[in-house]
Amino acid sequence: MTSGQRAALAGWAVALAVGWATVVIPAIGPRIGAWAVALVAALLALAYGRVYRRPRSGIPLPQVSRLPGAEHPLALVCGEHLEQLFGRRGADSSGLRHGKDCSYLAVGRSERLGPVVAALIERQPWRAQQLRVLWVANPGQMADANETTVSLRNLRRQLAQLHEQGLALPLLIASYLPDGAEGHGWFICQRGQGMQSERSAEQPSDQLRASLHVQMVTRWWAETVVPALCDGNSRYPACPPAACAALSVPGLPAEAGQSLWARWVARQAGVRPRPAPQALPTHLPLPDPLLGLHVGIQVRPMPGHSWAVAIWMAGVAAVAAVVGVAWHNHALVRQVSHDLQQYRAQPDLLAARSQLTADHQELARYQREGVPLNLGLGLYRGVWLLDRISPWLVPGPAAHEQKQALHLPSRALFASGSAVLNERAGPVLFQALMAIAEHHREGGLIIVSGHTDDRGGAVANLRLSRARAMAVRDWLQRTGGLPGHCFAVQGLGASQPMASNDDEQGRAANRRVDIRLVPEAGACAAAGGVPGTLGAKP
Repeated sequence: MTSGQRAALAGWAVALAVGWATVVIPAIGPRIGAWAVALVAALLALAYGRVYRRPRSGIPLPQVSRLPGAEHPLALVCGEHLEQLFGRRGADSSGLRHGKDCSYLAVGRSERLGPVVAALIERQPWRAQQLRVLWVANPGQMADANETTVSLRNLRRQLAQLHEQGLALPLLIASYLPDGAEGHGWFICQRGQGMQSERSAEQPSDQLRASLHVQMVTRWWAETVVPALCDGNSRYPACPPAACAALSVPGLPAEAGQSLWARWVARQAGVRPRPAPQALPTHLPLPDPLLGLHVGIQVRPMPGHSWAVAIWMAGVAAVAAVVGVAWHNHALVRQVSHDLQQYRAQPDLLAARSQLTADHQELARYQREGVPLNLGLGLYRGVWLLDRISPWLVPGPAAHEQKQALHLPSRALFASGSAVLNERAGPVLFQALMAIAEHHREGGLIIVSGHTDDRGGAVANLRLSRARAMAVRDWLQRTGGLPGHCFAVQGLGASQPMASNDDEQGRAANRRVDIRLVPEAGACAAAGGVPGTLGAKP
C-alpha cells in the first residue's frame, strides 16, 4: 500500500466519520456524540500508528541517492552467510553493492523481504518495476539442511503474500559452489531453457569437467532447493525460480567436510572433496549475468488491500448509520407516543394538545418537504405516527359556532342499535371536550341531545336517543371532571331531523348526538356557588 493510497484511505475515513456523525449524533445527544467522535478519532489515530507508520519502522535502508535509477534492476538478496557479498552489513539490510547495470540490496533472512519491499515502494512507488528477488545459496557454508528448508519456505510465503498484494516479483537463485570447474564463469539455467555457461571451455577435458559440474549443480538444485519452493506441503502457491546461476569458488578448508555440498557429493560419488588450497575471496563475485536476463515481472496496481480496507470502513460506517437512524426513529416514536398518551390521560388537556399539535405539524412538514437524513434509510416511522395521531386532532367547530350544537355522528360513536360507546368514539369525544373546555371558563349549561332517524318505532327511538345522550354525558363528565348538574340530557328521537329521511345519506346525518353550551351565568353553579370547570371533581 503506497503513501498515496494511505492518504486516500485517511481522507475516506474522515469523510465516513463526518457522515456518520451527521447521522448518529442527532440521535444520541451531544454528550454521547462527543464521546463517539472522540472514540472515532482514537481509532483513526491507532490505525495510523499501526498501519501507516508500520512500513517505516525497523527497516534500515540506504539513502535514496544511493539506490539505482529507474533504468537499472535492483536485486533484493535473501539468504544466510551474506558477509562475503556485502561485508559485515550483509545481515542487517543496509548493505548495498552496485554491479554492472544492476544493484544488490541485502535483505538477510527471508521473513524480512515483505517489509523491505513495502518500505522501498513507500519511498518510490515506481521501484516495483525494477525489483528482483535473489536467494543466495553457498552450500559450502551451509551445515543444516532443515535450516535451509525453513529459509526457503519463509521465502515462498513472502513471495506469495507480495503476489496477493499485486506484486509478482521474479525469483532468482545464485549458488556459490566450492571446487568444481573453475574458469568457466557462471553457469546459468533459465526456466524453459537448458544450462548455459558464461564462457566456453577451450580444452576437451575442461568441457567434460564442466559438463559433470553442470549435472551436479542441476541435481543439487532439484533435490535441495526446488522441493521447498514447489512441493504441495505448503498452503502457499509454488514459486519456481525464473532462473538459477552457479559459480565455482574456492571452498573453506574448515567446512569442506561438514557442509551440505560435501555431504551431498559424498553421497553421490562416494568420495569427499578435498579442501581447496586457495583462500575465500573477501567479496564473492556478483551474479550480474543472472540480473541481465529478461525475466518476466508482473506488477498490477495494488489497490486490492486498499479497496478491502475502504469497503470495510464503509461497511462499519453503514452499520453505525443504520443503528443511529434506527435509534432516532425509536426516539421519535417514543416521544410522539408519550405525547399522545399524555393527551389521552389529560392531566393538562390544553398543554397536551399543544404538544401533540406540534408533533403533528413536524411530521406533516417531514412528509411535505422530505424526511431528514437521520430519520431515513427506509426506517422512517413518521407516516404511521401521523396516521395514529391525526384522528385526535380533527379541527373542532369555530368559536362563533360554539353556541350552536356540536353534531357528533352516531356511526362514529355507537354500533347500529346500540347505546354503548365503541373504540372509535374516543377521538371524536375528545374534540367535543376540547370545544367545551375553550368556552366553559365562565360556566354554563351543557345540553346533550340524542337523535335518530325515522326508522323503527317512535318509543324505541326516544329510548335509544336518550340512552346514547346519557352515554356521551357520562363520558364527558368522567373525562372532563365536570359536576353532574352542569349537564342536561335529552332524548328527541326522530323529532328534529337535520336532513331528509328519504335516503341513506340523510338518515345517517339524522342519527347523531348534539352538544350545546348555554353560556348563562349561574346556569352551572356548584353547591358552593362556584361555577363548574373542567378538571373539577364532582
